[in-house]
This record gives sequence, structure tokens and C-alpha cells, in this order.
Amino acid sequence: NKIFFGANDSNLYCLDAINGKLLWKFKAGSWIQSSPAIARGKVFFGSLDNYFYCLDARNGTLLWKFKTENKIYSPPTVDKNLVFFGSYDHYIYAVNILTSELAWKFKTKNKIWVASPLVIGDQIFVGSMDHFLYCMDKRTGNLNWSFKAKSSIETSPSYDKNRIFAASWDSYIYCLDEKTGKIIWKTKMKNKSCSPAAIVEDKLFVGSWDKYLYAINISNGEILWKFQAKDRILTAAVASKEFIY
Repeated sequence: NKIFFGANDSNLYCLDAINGKLLWKFKAGSWIQSSPAIARGKVFFGSLDNYFYCLDARNGTLLWKFKTENKIYSPPTVDKNLVFFGSYDHYIYAVNILTSELAWKFKTKNKIWVASPLVIGDQIFVGSMDHFLYCMDKRTGNLNWSFKAKSSIETSPSYDKNRIFAASWDSYIYCLDEKTGKIIWKTKMKNKSCSPAAIVEDKLFVGSWDKYLYAINISNGEILWKFQAKDRILTAAVASKEFIY
């Protein structure tokens, strides 16, 4: 019953989820704008001080930290003994969570901003500001395929039934074949998007800088309806069978 979050005061906070009491906090070297990941009793997160941190979730003790060459905004993804994250230094990293040793790194052509890696089976998918969505072998970092949009892909991809979904700053939401990266369909919004897609049954929900939340047919990309908010939608929607938030 704990909640973990980072702040621009450079602290990673751990609170009691029942009463909000501060249990511990850890001071990094700069702002923490990466959402933490929790696995095996450990907390993982990046900081704008160029370091990626691993803490003991019980008390906030530093277990290890890993240095990159630039800021880390990318929320990490943990899969078995590896944690995956991107950095402003253009690299996607895979680090062993037990030893803090680098398993592999893959260089893109531009920064990795807020895109969180998606792991499906033996593959990892991540977008970059170089306009590409990359699919790599999660064990080796070898490139399986890459897809180029017309602008940055700064959102975390989503997955459903052998299809990968990713929105881009070119105003399109793309549906790609998981194995090949080929386009199945693409749907144009009125402005760019950095909102991860939420999927419920046969619908995909994604927000845009045009202030609309779109409901899209997952099979063919048809826009079913859209709802206008009062300002840009930057975050992911959360959906149930009856409601979308």
C-alpha cells in the first residue's frame, strides 16, 4: 500500500497509500520527470541529472545508479532481469536489474523523450524524436524493423492482437504489423499527439493537441466519435468497458 512519484524538487517520494504519510524520500541530482517502475521490491526511475536509479522500495536506499550521457525523461519498463529506458543521448538502454551492468544499448538518430518502451514477447518497441518507431530483440538489442513517420514519435506504443499502435507529431495514429512494421491503417487527427492509446475491445482511444479525444475503430482506423476538451490532451486515457477517463 505504497505510492511512488518523482518531483521537480529532485526527490523521489514514497507515501502510505492509505493515509498519505511520508514513508521516505530520496534526493537525486536533478528533477525527476520519469514515472517510476516497481519490480521485485525495487523502484526504478531516471532523472535529468543523466542517471538512472534503482532503490530499495522498503526504505529508499540506493542500490545502484547507471550513468547515461544526457537527461532521462523516459519511463522505464522492467521485464524479467532487464530494465529498458531511453535517454536524451539518443540511446535505448537495457540494464541488468540485479548487477546494474549494461546488457546492450541501441543508438537512434535523435532524443528519446517521454516514450516508454513496450515489451511484447521477445521484442521491444520504442519511439524516438528521429521520427522512427523501432522494434528490437529485447535480449540482444538487434534491430528487427523500423517504421518512419513524418514527425517525432514521442508516445509509448500500445499493442493488441499482433498490431502495434503509435501516435506521432505528424497528426497520425498508426496501426502497424507487429512482425514487419508495415502499415495496416493510419488515421489523421487535426494536430499532433503524444498520448498513448488506450484499447478496450474493438475501440482505441487517443488524445491530441487539437483538444479532442478520439474513439477509433481498431480494425480499420475509422473515427467513431470525438470529444472536445477545453485544452490539449497530453496524457493517456484510462478505459473500462463502460467509461473512458
